Amino acid sequence: MWLSDIKERILDTLIEEPLDQFQIAAELAEAAFRVRAELHDLRRDRLVREEWHRGALKWKLTDRAYSYLEQKNQTTLDELLRER
Repeated sequence: MWLSDIKERILDTLIEEPLDQFQIAAELAEAAFRVRAELHDLRRDRLVREEWHRGALKWKLTDRAYSYLEQKNQTTLDELLRER
């Protein structure tokens, strides 16, 4: 699976805790409408889901997203080790 840079940045932002689209947009210095569109794409790919958290709609990673990020990080590590 290949993801655009902004989608990968969104996933990285959501690793620590669920955030709403405005928090994600602020963290990434991107427009909120763009982040929302990307979140909907990520939801279609089953990488994020919406969840009510303390009275606000927050976005959260799915198990599939954690697997994707783990695989991506392992691939990056393997490439760095090969360069040595």
